Amino acid sequence: MATILDVSKLAGVNASTVSRVLNGSARISESTRTRVLQAVETLNYRPNIVAKSLKEGTTNCIGIVIPKYIPMMSMVASLLEEIQSAAEAHNKLLFIAYYDHTKDSPYKAIERLNNHQCEGIVYWHNYILGTKNNFDAERFSKIIKSINIPVVTFDISIPENNNLAVLFDHRKTTHKITQYLCQAGYKNIAFISARLTTKIAQWRLDGYISGLKENNVDFNPLLLIESDLDIEDGYHACQELISREINFTALCCFNDKIAIGAAKAIRELIPQKEIKIFGFGNDPILDFITPSISSIKTPMKESINEVIDLLFHNINDKNKKNTALLKTFVGDLVIR
Repeated sequence: MATILDVSKLAGVNASTVSRVLNGSARISESTRTRVLQAVETLNYRPNIVAKSLKEGTTNCIGIVIPKYIPMMSMVASLLEEIQSAAEAHNKLLFIAYYDHTKDSPYKAIERLNNHQCEGIVYWHNYILGTKNNFDAERFSKIIKSINIPVVTFDISIPENNNLAVLFDHRKTTHKITQYLCQAGYKNIAFISARLTTKIAQWRLDGYISGLKENNVDFNPLLLIESDLDIEDGYHACQELISREINFTALCCFNDKIAIGAAKAIRELIPQKEIKIFGFGNDPILDFITPSISSIKTPMKESINEVIDLLFHNINDKNKKNTALLKTFVGDLVIR
């Protein structure tokens, strides 16, 4: 394997000149730059990243902690694609760590990335997994403080982390759905929620109820039902809702999978009724579902870009004065 000394000998320059050429220094003549680059190509030279990292005191690595949770995989893929592109643009390697429902999983994931000497970390919080593993914000805060590198949280705010966070406002977004339905003339609006043991479900229920209240529509608890998160769960929840024989003309669902299952129940049990259905997530499959399902498009690209900008701003902050920022996004209605 060729070394920087081999390149310097072939190009007829010293090793420091080779280094300046490879680092893009402007203080090099064009003829010298050409000789060095030709030598690099001839010898198929590749810089020793480990040696460079030791010299510069940096690993040129960033980390991301993501939920090991199948229904989130399309959004996880979007996040990984964007942050991988950003890492490459900043000449950084990306390390990935997963967490699951087990108690210590989120904290161990952060510590693993810190042990790899990542310069900064993105942590994507999932409230459903967080309920299962009894996520402890105080413990999380202590770990973040102890590792002394920027940690940007996605969809959760940790005040002790200087609010380095990008959030999705579940309450305002569900309020937006309910307000649209009320203003479109729908009064009996049912809601299939996720289990109300989770914060995210509670926030979306709050948005639904506040939207009704703002439009002078009474909340009817018989129009609320809890469900698990898959298509079959939505199907059975909607069957139960219909069996209550409470007339409803619109239906809000916690996610698109529940909405797809609910649409099947409506199609089978009350095909004569026109029910306006809303999901959450705007899965492309909704374009092919009957009856039609409107949904919420989450601003993933915009929010992910904010996460990335915040991370690299704080990595590059030489004074280590992390910028306090709490950026919040609201979803957009997609009407079908």
